[in-house]
Amino acid sequence: MDLERRPGSRPAALPASDRCERRSAPSRAAGRSEAASQGFRAPARRRSADRGGRHRRPAVVFLVVLTLLAGRPGLATAEDSLEAKVKTAYIFHLLQFAREPATAPAEGPAPPLRLAILGDDPIAPFLEQLAREPMTGRALHISRLPENADLDPSIHVVFLGRSLDKRLPQVLSRLHELPVLTISDIPLFPQRGGSIGFVKDRGKVRLQINLDRVKRQGWHIHAKVLEVARVVTTEGSP
Repeated sequence: MDLERRPGSRPAALPASDRCERRSAPSRAAGRSEAASQGFRAPARRRSADRGGRHRRPAVVFLVVLTLLAGRPGLATAEDSLEAKVKTAYIFHLLQFAREPATAPAEGPAPPLRLAILGDDPIAPFLEQLAREPMTGRALHISRLPENADLDPSIHVVFLGRSLDKRLPQVLSRLHELPVLTISDIPLFPQRGGSIGFVKDRGKVRLQINLDRVKRQGWHIHAKVLEVARVVTTEGSP
């Protein structure tokens, strides 16, 4: 196309394809920046469709769940609610990249992943909402149990509420006898013997993982999660 400008004439318009390309570039950059702010690095291009839907891009999973939770009203104050939603999105993302101890060869569809909530915590209402959201590869069943309840052997993951803080050593001692993954919002939870916890770093929520405890419980966590988490050890351990 001849773009030469004649005296007194208006500049020639760019072709439509060029205009679209210039408009779309900032939006793509903004999307990459938003994902990076959560500590995830998404690939620049989608090379192929996921096989069987088993491995979604971490940034996509995180942001989709956070968006879905944003519409849940009246569960907490604005600031606490936002932090609870971020932590819930982390948990949802983590569960899709964690594998429980294998008890038998897998045949047919994967059984549901069962998560039990013990105690009270601002995150608990948002966790209950996750049971309505589709999880990659398997269903997610969530139940609330009394603090002193005996766990059903079918439970895979236990979320411990902040109300259990003062009795945490006794509770963990009982749970360590089972092949369960423990997650909590209790301060220094992984350092006190739990599996997965959270920490605030420069205003952002980060995962903390006690990898030794995770392995002792027989669980495996994908390297994608470990890349964006802080690996810690139990206090007093060598």
